[in-house]
Amino acid sequence: MSRLSLPVSITRVGRNWATDDNDRIVARRSLRHTRSMQRNLDKAEQAERSEPAGLSIVPARPLPGTAVAEGDDAGNPERAQDDGVAPGPTLPCQIVPPPIPTTTRPSLPSLRLQPGTDAGPALRAAPVISQFARNAGTTRRVETIYFDTPGHRLSRAGVSLRIQTIGRRIVQTLSPRAGHRAGPEVSAWMSELREATPDLRDLDRLQADWLPQPVREALARGPLVPVFVARLRRLTRRLDLPDALIDVVFEDGTIEAQDRSEAVDRITLVSRDGDRSALHDIGLRLLDAAPLQVGAGSMIQRGYALATGTALRAQKAAPSSLTPAVTTDEAIAGVLDACRLHLQSNQAVAREGSAEGVHQMRVALRRLRSMLSLLRRDLPSAGMQSLGGEAKWAADQLGAARGWDVFLADTLGDAFIERVHPAEHVRPGERVRPGQAGPDFQALRKAIEAPRASAYRTVRALLASPRFNRFQLTLGHWIARRGWRNEVAADGLALLSDPAALPAAGMLARLHRKALRQGRQFRRLSADERHDLRITLKKLRYATEFFLPVFATPDHSHRFVRRLGRLQEALGLDHDAAETQPLLDELGRRNRAPGLHQAIGAVIGWQAREEVLNLETLAVQWRRFRALQPFWPRLTRPLRAEADQSDATQG
Repeated sequence: MSRLSLPVSITRVGRNWATDDNDRIVARRSLRHTRSMQRNLDKAEQAERSEPAGLSIVPARPLPGTAVAEGDDAGNPERAQDDGVAPGPTLPCQIVPPPIPTTTRPSLPSLRLQPGTDAGPALRAAPVISQFARNAGTTRRVETIYFDTPGHRLSRAGVSLRIQTIGRRIVQTLSPRAGHRAGPEVSAWMSELREATPDLRDLDRLQADWLPQPVREALARGPLVPVFVARLRRLTRRLDLPDALIDVVFEDGTIEAQDRSEAVDRITLVSRDGDRSALHDIGLRLLDAAPLQVGAGSMIQRGYALATGTALRAQKAAPSSLTPAVTTDEAIAGVLDACRLHLQSNQAVAREGSAEGVHQMRVALRRLRSMLSLLRRDLPSAGMQSLGGEAKWAADQLGAARGWDVFLADTLGDAFIERVHPAEHVRPGERVRPGQAGPDFQALRKAIEAPRASAYRTVRALLASPRFNRFQLTLGHWIARRGWRNEVAADGLALLSDPAALPAAGMLARLHRKALRQGRQFRRLSADERHDLRITLKKLRYATEFFLPVFATPDHSHRFVRRLGRLQEALGLDHDAAETQPLLDELGRRNRAPGLHQAIGAVIGWQAREEVLNLETLAVQWRRFRALQPFWPRLTRPLRAEADQSDATQG
């Protein structure tokens, strides 16, 4: 049988068909590109992802009126002729891009550290890295572009969209921000791209609670614009530990937005496999090698602050992520770790002199101490007591800065001065004689600058101190290893397996009873007694925020929380007035200006007046709180530890 002479030849290259020399070259390049992408994925050693299909060469479509062979013989002219099917002329082949491969990947536990000044070389050569590193590591140039809507809709929803270029790889990632409705079970949505432009065609496939419908619609509607870019040099060393696999990632470079830039120098420890507590163990060993600070600050927060020309924002405590299904052991770990993350997320802000950053750090430490004190009754341990002591020491170091901030912003605020001494605000053209100038509040404000600056030097010294950073790493290690299990008796271990609602109800009930007892004859309480009541109510509020989700709460639970918050706020104002007196005394000793001393006297007199008026408000708030019924259920049985102790006594 004679062979037909065709105008084009058809050659199979890999899984693709080529119809002439040019198409054959394209197909071979496509195959090489596919294999190159697979090699890069293997080198990255990340979680499994779909293999990109590369470019597909679609066989040419026949002209009308011609026949095409079916099945495996389609497109083969020789087999087609043997079967008696005459091949017709063909159109040039078409190169069709395949669907973009996407995958969801769980977020890996990580720990961010910031090297001390000139400490980078010592940390790279730390003994723990030399001992456990597989090899010299890999160094890559990484460029990451962060995208958002023009109104920063994604950032406000706690979602980030970034496109990262590493060598020839381009990876798009959509994920929740760390600490924003994110937990260990939250997954990032990743896809391989061919160019650094967002491609969200397959977004409908993503099922994630952290991506609400309005944000989905904003992503689909667009437009999406670059907000900032991070250009980094990344050195990755993989450590093979006996019980874990840890990546130590050293990064340095710049964040750029508009015409502004900021230097980046940080270390990220990533747990690839095994015991998560190894992250903090490696952190402690690095701290032994050179100075470093825990909590280097979020790249996203720094980038948005740079793009908008604003300061970093302090972060409030995230809502409790507990559920009614969690055990006591899981609830303890979740609450303590949330306190740890709250503390770390505000350190970069406090370092820059933010009053709210210092305040949130103190709140995080108070919440941590409250949780430790709640556990001390049923799960006593020496480790818990030591961590509580370190948390108190850290809070004391922040106390002076917080005191001066409150004094400056609240006590000497513009609204206060207008109410206390409106004559100080002189109308234009009006003359005021020197002897009748009155209190000099501006001089009082200026006198605060020096002690406040000194207090913030103490804050920065705390953040850089080995003791404070060792405390944080030790806390993280203790939480990851569930250190509260180590020193409890068998009955305490049994308690840990109970549903969290059981011990939570007991803790809330104890604090509630204590508050009611301390508040008896409220109008007759001294300032110190009101302070003790305030501390108890604060612990009750924190415990309520911790454990509220573990109960099937009725509607009045929100009323309970709201009234408790109002009462605590009113008592806080009462406490702030008491804390102001030592500050006024210090300013009076340092300054002799008559106007400044008149201002001090005006503040003291006004606060005495406010204290009398506030007592009536406090009494009303107390009556309303006392009348509320607790939202937690009454215990149908005592805590296991208390029950066993009672049985032993009776036996």
